[in-house]
Amino acid sequence: MTALAYTLQGLVLASYLAAAVVYLRYFQTGARELRWLCRPALLVTLVFHAAYLVLLGVLQGAIPLIAPGQAMTVMAASMTTIYLGIELRLGHREMGVFVLALALLFQLLSVFLSVQTSAVPEALQSTRLPAHALAGLVGYAALGLGGVFAMLLLMLRSHIKQRKIGALFHHLPSIRVLDTMSKHAILTGFVLLTLALASGSLWAAHEWESLYPRDPKLLGVAGIWLLYAVYLLARWIPGFNRRIRAYWAIVSFVLLTFNFAVVDFLVESVHSW
Repeated sequence: MTALAYTLQGLVLASYLAAAVVYLRYFQTGARELRWLCRPALLVTLVFHAAYLVLLGVLQGAIPLIAPGQAMTVMAASMTTIYLGIELRLGHREMGVFVLALALLFQLLSVFLSVQTSAVPEALQSTRLPAHALAGLVGYAALGLGGVFAMLLLMLRSHIKQRKIGALFHHLPSIRVLDTMSKHAILTGFVLLTLALASGSLWAAHEWESLYPRDPKLLGVAGIWLLYAVYLLARWIPGFNRRIRAYWAIVSFVLLTFNFAVVDFLVESVHSW
């Protein structure tokens, strides 16, 4: 990478840390001046991150999804962007500290995992496969956020039931708001995952003359897509309340993570790095 890329990488890390601190202080105090500072801090972070990703793409002549480190930094940017959309829609800033802490972790992982690559695979020099890969990765980020919100919902519900609401849970939004945040994130992820599956099928038809290649990771994602479809139809299923939806979202994301991260080590797949 060039000196400019390293400089931007450092600015991205610093801005994520600064934004996380602002959101943390707002979460702790609820101060009005910090509330107004949260969103500008988030926007500045995203501007730096977008500039960094664009520069990476220009330097290597391909979308920055070639190495695991690049996937991590795209995940961080995706989570932050999706959360910003949810925050703008619902107006609640309390969850920003959790999202930014997770995004900062992914960004740190991207630094330790090399973001450089010696050669750009031929498949990623086209337009079809990068669109498929990007839709899938951003979809994973959105579904991950849905799982985080669902987990906090269950923890808050448990503490309310036990009548032991500590300082952490006292500042969380209501169970209804957490459920709505989870649904918005999962709906976004579901749409993107659907696009990834559709574009992947078209790519498979072009490469292997089959819309449904017998790839274990693809079959796993198709099964998980069905689980999320059930989640989104839950409002019409009797007895499928917020608690069950939250557990469903968490289990679905655990299975998605297993399929994405562990299957690579167990079986050979065309989706492996």
